[in-house]
Amino acid sequence: MAITSQRIDLPSAFCWTKMGGESGEVLERIIQRKNIERHANDGTFIWGIGSSVGSAISNLSENEKQVPIVFSRMLSNTKSIDAQPKTLLLWLGYYDSNGTVKELPRYSLVTSRGETEKSLKKSHYALFCHADFELSLEPKAELNAKMLVNYSSGRPLGFSQVTAVVRKESSLAEQDKPRNYSISTIAELKMPYFAKLACPVPVSASIIEEANKIATRGNTSDWKRYIDKIKESAFERETQPQDTTPYMQAAFAY
Repeated sequence: MAITSQRIDLPSAFCWTKMGGESGEVLERIIQRKNIERHANDGTFIWGIGSSVGSAISNLSENEKQVPIVFSRMLSNTKSIDAQPKTLLLWLGYYDSNGTVKELPRYSLVTSRGETEKSLKKSHYALFCHADFELSLEPKAELNAKMLVNYSSGRPLGFSQVTAVVRKESSLAEQDKPRNYSISTIAELKMPYFAKLACPVPVSASIIEEANKIATRGNTSDWKRYIDKIKESAFERETQPQDTTPYMQAAFAY
């Protein structure tokens, strides 16, 4: 049964991700763009993350009929490397469970910075999300992170964990001062739930800026035409090793 409203009813176990600015964009623009992506893909949108949570999501999906994803705004400011990245990548595909590269949903736009603090960015990951309602940053409830533990290990969450699969342990909430986060949206993860991304292509910031302008206008037809256009161009660039070799060597080290 699909999650079809933004009524906040926190499940006992879920994937939790903290949202912040990324790839040189403020969070408000990212949410706006994900909303038009969701419209274009019949409710599906891809949320990029920097770390792997695949095994924990597999464990959760085996035990639950639904795999909820809870979105909260970060408490800390955006890191400078995310606010002002030197390079940007557009990700065109993902690895399925057999290691085969598949294309992302047609009208999804998934980007990341092209470098870490020490080297080229070697990997990026995706959550396959679905919602039949508008995504929002408006706080609708509070979540005390101190009452959560990692789903598979039962260990307390680390402060630096941006995305994690968690379960509630209410007995922990009274043991310490709360660390509250706002809950903006609860959506649902759909098959394949999670994947490692593939086929990165360097792009200019102007491509993202134009996408944001279209998202602001809210014209889904314009969005579809634009995404088709830039992906066609990106797939052509992917066949030119001189443009992408360092990124391809790093990202295809599966």
